[in-house]
Amino acid sequence: MNPYPGLRPFQQNEANLFMGREVIQGSLPTRVRISSLTLLVARSGVGKSSFLICRLIPQIQKDSEILYLNEWGAAPPEALITNALSSLQGSRNGLREKPVLVLDQFEDVFKLPSPRESLWDRLAELVNLDDSAANILITMREEWLGAWGESADYLPGNIGGVVRLAPLNAKELNRAIRRPPEVEGSVTVDSDLADVLIRDLRRPTAFGLGDGYVEPGLLQLVCHRLWLEASQSPDHRMSVALYERLGCADRISREFVWNELGPAGTQGARFTTYDRVLWAGMTRHLVVAQGIKAITDTEAMAGKLRMEDLGFAGAAVAKARLPKFDNEYLRQMPERRGEPPAALVGWISEVVAKAVQAGFIKQQHGLPGSATGQQHSTNLRNLFELSHDSLSDLFRQFSVEFESWVRGRWAKLVGVLFGGLFVLPFFVISVIHSGLVATLLEFAGFAIFLVLYLLFLIIMVLVMNYFFILIGYPIVRRLARGVVPFPPDRQKERSPWVTKLVMIARRLGFVPR
Repeated sequence: MNPYPGLRPFQQNEANLFMGREVIQGSLPTRVRISSLTLLVARSGVGKSSFLICRLIPQIQKDSEILYLNEWGAAPPEALITNALSSLQGSRNGLREKPVLVLDQFEDVFKLPSPRESLWDRLAELVNLDDSAANILITMREEWLGAWGESADYLPGNIGGVVRLAPLNAKELNRAIRRPPEVEGSVTVDSDLADVLIRDLRRPTAFGLGDGYVEPGLLQLVCHRLWLEASQSPDHRMSVALYERLGCADRISREFVWNELGPAGTQGARFTTYDRVLWAGMTRHLVVAQGIKAITDTEAMAGKLRMEDLGFAGAAVAKARLPKFDNEYLRQMPERRGEPPAALVGWISEVVAKAVQAGFIKQQHGLPGSATGQQHSTNLRNLFELSHDSLSDLFRQFSVEFESWVRGRWAKLVGVLFGGLFVLPFFVISVIHSGLVATLLEFAGFAIFLVLYLLFLIIMVLVMNYFFILIGYPIVRRLARGVVPFPPDRQKERSPWVTKLVMIARRLGFVPR
């Protein structure tokens, strides 16, 4: 079994393969047990879900019952919390420590349109009691930490400290690379591979601060491919030479995306041709800004999509995939639309489900791999987001190259049709009058002339471009110097008789007032 899960989070049965976080694993469970409220914040992509599944929740479950919530919207948040706590019925099920209520992805609460005063009142009741029903662990993205300030008047002095799950440091990353194959046992890892991987996978943060970080998901994806190749090689070694032969991290991650989306429509492919066109359009709306993913649902995505997002093949695909009314919905401006049509929402849901299977999308359906999730099946919005920030650039690159590929194939088809409709008749007439051999020689000569002429044009364009860079650029740079004149008042420059003519024309209605 491959000890690297790839883009998906670790499952509970893979806890022995999850490496890193040893320091915070030792201190955080104790803090959760002794504090009535603990806030755990982490930036997107640092591996919070895997940490919860494989480290924090199992550690707490040894002495405490866990109640887990991460889906918000089926009911007011305070009602969901109350319903979860009511299942305790005052019993600890034989465990010595107080139960722990985990409120995961709490940033989604701030996106709900309803007021939150009742939520803060309910949390204050739980936190400020000497013998509360459960201790509370709230997890959220750190970019929403400012919104947490709303709770200051309701929960003064009762937070056991804000704990930040920082990106993995170099030592933890090194351990995450080298230890899983040692646990699995069939593949060895060269000592210098970890340093090379960490160097190549380090990415700048969303705001360009610090030295950058390594996304655990992207690291697992690269190591997953390396282990597969090493397990099939004679020496069973993950080495720098193997890594370079595979094209390094950029090519490995790029091939992963292309292998999923590239063969769409062929036998055994996950995505159909229509799905691929829709996905290329959806990727434009899955990232708010560099390093900041959008959390959305199928209805909201349908409301954002426009026909222009689907590219050159969008109109043809939408006409075949959607009814006429739904097709027209994509042509309208988003602000003028009504409720999204069911057929479009259903199509987006199908593509999202396939993207979840491929590891592109992370969907909120309870904690992956955890048996402690409380399921709420009514009125839930199926929220989803990109699984990792690094994929956004790859998807956009695929979208651009896919669009170029489709247009190129269309241009080739038009060229073939042009040749068949215009060149072929002349060829037939020439064969009738001059014979086949003479016609072939004439067309061969014409083809050679055309190739030479096009080559001449290309050379001339390159030469002219070179001379423009050599001569024109210095002139343009000089023309860009100086003070830009303030635009003159055209009304003051008019002569009196011109002003009178304009006034007469306005009175007669020839010139708008």
